[in-house]
Amino acid sequence: LEGAGRKGKIDVLFNNAGYGPRNNIPVDSYGLNPAFTSMHLSHHLLTELLLKTNNPELRVINTSSFSHHLCAIPFAYLPSFLLEWLNLSQNAGCLDEQFFKEDLYSKTKRYVTYFEAKVANVMHAVELPRRHHQSVAVAVDLGWVRTEMQPWMIFPLLGWMRNARIG
Repeated sequence: LEGAGRKGKIDVLFNNAGYGPRNNIPVDSYGLNPAFTSMHLSHHLLTELLLKTNNPELRVINTSSFSHHLCAIPFAYLPSFLLEWLNLSQNAGCLDEQFFKEDLYSKTKRYVTYFEAKVANVMHAVELPRRHHQSVAVAVDLGWVRTEMQPWMIFPLLGWMRNARIG
């Protein structure tokens, strides 16, 4: 990072990290949820450091996921057995007051942590040009690729996912 910021210019930054964290990973040495840290906070920090060095016109691409929409789904209408099976609450994936008071500083909640990180990546892309006027940022959903990350998904059966070799 130091070399890139001082000796050269980075034109495009592609922030990409996503994995299905297992449940109950303890907080890291900073007291933060480690999955959220790796899937969002690390992207945010790297982006800010690059913008403040020699890259004010940085173009940023943040990966998100279709799951960032889950905060908007009316969970009250989903069957309770599905919510229990996925270990989701009524506000899964939302970056609300509860998230900033508790969830960010707690053990991982497998799917919820992933959803929260992807919502945060979209919010980061929206906010970045407002704070850094010369920069441009977008959030993209790369689509579903069948991997071991989500073996429970039924979408491969419906033909909605590409296999990992095709990407």
